[in-house]
Amino acid sequence: MAVFGTGVDIICPKENTRLAEQMLALGGALISEFPMNTFAAPQNFPIRNRIISGISIGVLVVEAAEYSGTRITSPCALAQNQEVFAVPRNVTNKNSWGPNTLIKQGAKLTATWEDVWEELPTPVRLALTPATGDESQAGKTASLFGESELPPTRKKDPEAPESRRGHPHRRDCGVAGTGYVVVRNIRRVVRAGAGGEGEADAGEEFCEELLAVRS
Repeated sequence: MAVFGTGVDIICPKENTRLAEQMLALGGALISEFPMNTFAAPQNFPIRNRIISGISIGVLVVEAAEYSGTRITSPCALAQNQEVFAVPRNVTNKNSWGPNTLIKQGAKLTATWEDVWEELPTPVRLALTPATGDESQAGKTASLFGESELPPTRKKDPEAPESRRGHPHRRDCGVAGTGYVVVRNIRRVVRAGAGGEGEADAGEEFCEELLAVRS
């Protein structure tokens, strides 16, 4: 489906004429709230954006400069109670301003398809899941560690309240080839900055678990 900021008889830019024909041939639709013969005008496209967000389940922002139309589409999506997703980008790229700012303002950080999948309404997920597919895989989220690789104390207990899962001093982190050096450095920091014996012991326990994962 394509939403026009012109009349449906005006393809803008003209290079998209073939794409529009292909969409119609495949059963798609070209829609617009503007009358026929309405030519492209800058003020029409922001008006059009509210329709794009309204007919969508969510809005995924991959890149957008500071004055992109995304600044209009994203607030429209929020006002329509739609999900807003954003893919983080390199801060030195001018097109990173939109997604990075949205993430700071509360948009869902999106790194993999699972981040979008888990926010979809159940009826939509069921409709998109093949009847013969492995539905148990669909609900999994991306992780640095496989469930089988985690020590027992690091595995999630689905019955436990969120506040009791894991350890208050733990942080999910990847341990690369220099993992042992990293853990030793963490130990030094924990010993130097611990507020008391209990906190130091908790930090030591965390380091031991990192080593267990590494080994």
